[in-house]
Amino acid sequence: MELLRRPCRAVALAKAGHFSPLTFHYSKARAVLLVVAITFVVAFRVLTAQVDEAPYFGDWENDRGNTLQIASDSIKVNTEKPVRYDDITEDSDETFFVLQIKDSSESSYFGGNFLRITFVKDPDHFTMSIYKTLPDTLKKENEVKRIEWSAAAEEKEETDQTNQPKEEQPKDDQGHEKATPSPSATSSPARLNSQLFHNADRDRRKNVRL
Repeated sequence: MELLRRPCRAVALAKAGHFSPLTFHYSKARAVLLVVAITFVVAFRVLTAQVDEAPYFGDWENDRGNTLQIASDSIKVNTEKPVRYDDITEDSDETFFVLQIKDSSESSYFGGNFLRITFVKDPDHFTMSIYKTLPDTLKKENEVKRIEWSAAAEEKEETDQTNQPKEEQPKDDQGHEKATPSPSATSSPARLNSQLFHNADRDRRKNVRL
């Protein structure tokens, strides 16, 4: 009799508006999934913003003729194969960044797996310090080598052309721009000599007739 009463009691509770344990678990699972989805979206936006604002992206060069290309997930030096890296920067004031090279065996240029990039005042120039361990990188000890990088010449030329002021045309006393005479409008010495010779020949013929 007791076994028969339990299903009846469950049906009565369901009719009375109470949730069954199975319904409760479904609701709880949906709430957890919603929280996870929101967290994932927020984290994705934060990571995207960090990628868009990284100031070390682009083409760089040093005084030794080496070239450096840094993308969002790879670094390429000269004609070597690009290597992957992670930005592991923490507690930065946007003046320094710490990068960890994943494919250390693919590049023999750096000589270490950890790169500390430091900007001072000029956004077109940064110092790269190379270390072999993360503790040395954070403490700035046992530096393998240091390289100064500047923005590539092509990028500088584009920036200079954009910021170059437009040449002002000469103006007259009333403030109007003076028209620049074309080369054809200006008489050349050869043309003047030809005209003078023509006039002299015409006068000579008149004197002969008289």
